Amino acid sequence: MLDPQAEQVRKQDLHPKDITVNQVLESLSYEPDVPSRDVQSCLRLAGTLSVDDQNRSVALMTSPKLRSWLTSPSSAALLLNGNSKVARRSPVSFVSAKLADSLRTKGPLIGLRFFCGEHVDESRDPDASPSGMMNSLLAQLLEQYNGFDLTDIRNLEKVKNDNVESLCKVFAKLVTQLPEQTILFCIIDAVSYYEDLGRRVETLAAIRALLRLPAKDLNCVFKLLLTSPVRSRHVCELFDKQEIFDLPSYCPQQGGFTALQWGTRMGRDVEELGKRLEESDLS
Repeated sequence: MLDPQAEQVRKQDLHPKDITVNQVLESLSYEPDVPSRDVQSCLRLAGTLSVDDQNRSVALMTSPKLRSWLTSPSSAALLLNGNSKVARRSPVSFVSAKLADSLRTKGPLIGLRFFCGEHVDESRDPDASPSGMMNSLLAQLLEQYNGFDLTDIRNLEKVKNDNVESLCKVFAKLVTQLPEQTILFCIIDAVSYYEDLGRRVETLAAIRALLRLPAKDLNCVFKLLLTSPVRSRHVCELFDKQEIFDLPSYCPQQGGFTALQWGTRMGRDVEELGKRLEESDLS
């Protein structure tokens, strides 16, 4: 968060035509290395997961439900309940990180990610809240796509990085500007951490706003993936039954990780989807 003096500077009136992406990112107090650092932290779980948890990761990466969500050329939302014995940094978080890593530089694909399990302590981490989550997603979007017309968004320079409602509104307005043949992936891992009493209301408001995006006649395709290491208690109520996948408590033995199973299929699916977008009009 900004100190009082910096906050005063941020609130200085700017003409919309003068607003730049860098100014907005500065007003959001965005640290660009944090999302990548979170991904790498969760990828390192590969060396600590038990064989059983490795099998659960493989079962999830190869599940028809996840593959259908990933490869469909239409907007879609999916909630994955990991039903894991370990709440933090579960096999589901490894899979989320593997997918996020596959989406780094894929042409018409934009990949946003936020790992709630990496941002839990509100007293020490300014990102450990629903507003911190939306702040990060908004900043990543601005960072990854350089074609936004910021004059279309009134008072953009006055958006507060601790106000979920205003962050969601600006995020939605930017998403509506994304062109055809663009797929926007949004991965929110371990959302159940933000279902506690202090964060629940704002978490539900943020997820509800994200789920409503496809109803705004988007030009782009919007794919939203939420995960819970255990089982979501409240966010799940926002999803239709067919949009929820419960990973079984027991997954068949598959030998754990092998070179072939380490997300290569997921990477191929992402690459294939990107090629389909480049070759055809999916609107």
